[in-house]
Amino acid sequence: MTITLETVQNIAPDQASLNAAKKLLKPAKWPVKQQIDSKELAWGHCQGSGANPYYTVIDTSNHGYKCTCPSRKFPCKHVLALMWQYADDDSSFAVAEVPQWVTDWLGRRRNKSTSVGTTTEDASNTDKDTTTKKITASIAKTGMDNQVSTAAKIDPEAEAKKQAAAAKRAAKLKAATDKAISAGLKEYEQWLADQLRTGLINFLDHATERCRNISARLVDAKATNLAARLDELPAKLMQIPKENQLRMATNELGKIVCLVKAWQANCDDKDVRRAISSAESRDSVLENADTISQQGIWQVVAEQVENRRDGLISHATWLRYLGGVGDLDNLASLGDTLSAEALQSLSQERSQLTQAANAQSQPMPVVPFALLQDYYPASTGRRSTSASLGGYLIADIRYYPSRYPLRAVIASQQHVDEQLASVISALTGTGMNVNNGQNPFKFYPCQQDSHLPQSVFEFYRGYQQALAVMPWLEAMPCLLPCGHIRPMLSPSLNQSTSKGQKNQQNRLWWQADDGLQNNVIKPHENSKQAQQQSLQSAQWQLPLRPNQSQNQRSLDYVLACPLTHSFILWDGVYATFGSGYHQHWGQLSW
Repeated sequence: MTITLETVQNIAPDQASLNAAKKLLKPAKWPVKQQIDSKELAWGHCQGSGANPYYTVIDTSNHGYKCTCPSRKFPCKHVLALMWQYADDDSSFAVAEVPQWVTDWLGRRRNKSTSVGTTTEDASNTDKDTTTKKITASIAKTGMDNQVSTAAKIDPEAEAKKQAAAAKRAAKLKAATDKAISAGLKEYEQWLADQLRTGLINFLDHATERCRNISARLVDAKATNLAARLDELPAKLMQIPKENQLRMATNELGKIVCLVKAWQANCDDKDVRRAISSAESRDSVLENADTISQQGIWQVVAEQVENRRDGLISHATWLRYLGGVGDLDNLASLGDTLSAEALQSLSQERSQLTQAANAQSQPMPVVPFALLQDYYPASTGRRSTSASLGGYLIADIRYYPSRYPLRAVIASQQHVDEQLASVISALTGTGMNVNNGQNPFKFYPCQQDSHLPQSVFEFYRGYQQALAVMPWLEAMPCLLPCGHIRPMLSPSLNQSTSKGQKNQQNRLWWQADDGLQNNVIKPHENSKQAQQQSLQSAQWQLPLRPNQSQNQRSLDYVLACPLTHSFILWDGVYATFGSGYHQHWGQLSW
C-alpha cells in the first residue's frame, strides 16, 4: 500500500487541515526529508517559528503517523503535508539510516491494521465514482491539483475585485485596531500619571494589583505585548533587593513611556507595533524582500525558559554568529588536522549554503546575535531545541524588520552531527589552534576578542548606543571578555546593614580578570559615576541578576574556572548570565 493524494484526502480530519497543510509544502519549511530503502518509512523536520522543528514520521505501508506538535487534530497539518509531498514526489526524500527517535516510535507503536488502512480500502471498493468526485472537489479547494483546467481558472477581473475587497477589509480592520490601541495607551498615560501623583514608593507596595489592572485594560485595547510586559513587571521587581526596586521600576516605566510616544509619532513603525501589539507571522518574515538574511554557522549561547502569568511558556534561544558561508574556503589547507570525511561533509555544507546565499540580492549585514522566541502552552511540556547550549547550527537566519535586529526565525538549516560539531569547535574554539595557528574562519570584527568591550566605559557606551536606537529595549545582548563568576559582597552593604542582611545580599558577580575592586557597576549608581571609574582601569565588575535559576553542581564548575568569554543580557541594572566559554570544558552555564 502506498500513499496517494486520495490517501491524504481520506485521512484528513477536515478541509481546514488540508488548507493548512498546503501552506507547509514549501521546501524551505522541510530542511530534512528522508526515507528508508524499502520506502515503507519516511520522516522529516518541519521548521516552525521557534528554534525547534517538529519531528514527523509516516508509515507508508499502513499509513501510520506521529508528530511532536501539540495539535489536537489527528493527523495534524504536518503529517498531511509530509504525506502530500511524498505522494507528489517520493524521490525528493533522501535515503538515510533510521534515526533514534523514529526507532523509539516504532518500538512503542501498535499495528493498527484495521484502522486507516481498512477504511481506505473499503472506501475504494465501494462507489468509486462518488469517491473520485469528493476527492476532486477537496483537491480543488486546496489547490492540490497542479493541472487545473482552463474552465476552472478564476476570472482575472473577479480575482482583482476580490483582492481589492480583501485589502479594503484589512485596512478597515487595521484602522479599528490602531484606534483601540491609541485609546488604550492614553489610558496607560493617565494610569502612569496617577502612580507618579501618589508616589512610586506606594506603587512598589501595590505593584501586582495595579499592573494587573492596567494590563487587563491594555489587553482589551489589543495592546497584548505591552500588556504582557507590564504584567511581568511585579515579578521582576520581587526578584531583586528592595533598595534597587525603585530604580528598576523607574527604568522600565520610562522605557514604556518612550514606546508610547513612538506609537503616537508613527503607529506603522514595525518595531513599535511588535512591542505593543503583536509580532509578524513567520511566513511574512520569510516572504519579505527586505528581510535581513544571514547564512552561516551559529552557536547556541543561552536558553531562557520562563512561565508567564498568561499561562504560556516563553522559550528564548540566543544564537551567536561564528562565520559566513565563505569562511570554509581554506578547509583543504588543514591537511591531516581533519579527516577526509569531515572535510567532505563541511565542503558539502558550504556548497549548499553558498547557493542559498547567492540567491539573496542584498549583501550580508553585520548582525552578531539572533533571538529565536517561541511561546507555547504549559500543558504541552518543555520543548527540546534543535541544538542544546553550546551546540552548533548551520542555518539561514531571517530577522524581523527592525532598526536593532535581534528576533529572528530559521528559514532553513543543515544537520550538524557529532563529528561535524567537533570540527566546527576545533575551527572556532578560542583555546585551540589549527592550521599552524591560522584560523580559516573570517570572524566579523564585532566577534573578535580585540573588539570585545575592554572597560566599563566602553560597555556602557555600547548600551547607551543601543538605547539611542531603541529606547524601549528590554535587554542588550553582549559578549564579555575573559573573566570569572565570583560570589562577593557589595561594598555598599558594609555599613548600615545587619549581619543577616549582608548574608542575604551575598550574590554572584562577573569580574574581569585582574579587575580592581573599586571599579564596580553598582545597581544604585548612575552611568556617569561608573564611566569616571572606568577611566582609571580597563577592568570592571558586573552584578548578576539575583534569584537567577541555579543548579549548584553546574554553578560550582563555573565558579572554579576562568571564562574566555561570557554571554550576558544587560538591562541597565543587572546582567543575566547566559553562558561562558572555557577553553577545555566548552560552554558552561547553570
